[in-house]
Amino acid sequence: MKAPCFALAALLLPSLAATAPTPPLVTQDADLPVVAVGEHERATMEPRLADLTWLAGMWKGSDGQSDWESCYTSPEGGQVVGASKEMRGGRVVMTDFEHFYEKDGELRMTPFPFGNRSVEFTLTSFDADARKAVFENPEHDFPKSFVYHRTGETTLSIVLEGDMGGQEARFVLEFEKQG
Repeated sequence: MKAPCFALAALLLPSLAATAPTPPLVTQDADLPVVAVGEHERATMEPRLADLTWLAGMWKGSDGQSDWESCYTSPEGGQVVGASKEMRGGRVVMTDFEHFYEKDGELRMTPFPFGNRSVEFTLTSFDADARKAVFENPEHDFPKSFVYHRTGETTLSIVLEGDMGGQEARFVLEFEKQG
């Protein structure tokens, strides 16, 4: 189901889809790197972006109040791009874009809630066997962390944790792989 994934990204990010040249993806923000890393450089990096292959695909889930669709590309070309939408009552109420990349020898992720660039999160914990990656930015309010965990062959959990109004908050999304 690769076509719906790219169609969803194009719907959520029309300006990016309309202006993006052929691979590699080039964004309009000069601070986001387009990474072309050679194999000799990859040998010294652990973990690598390629280790997030388990995230790729189209995912659907519900948190009890909203229905969610999320799509993540493969790490081919040196980046993973994600697009998500939240729906309530058959209407889209939120969109988000995620950009995963390597920078300064570390894996990073920058979310774009409602299409607006947020702060950068750095990979702080990774378990290849458990297919679990934790990206954190302790200076941010909510979320301070994103936990991506492939909990089964067709299941993915994304947990956001941080401070909301001075209180600890936790938001859990459970997804099933489509196709």
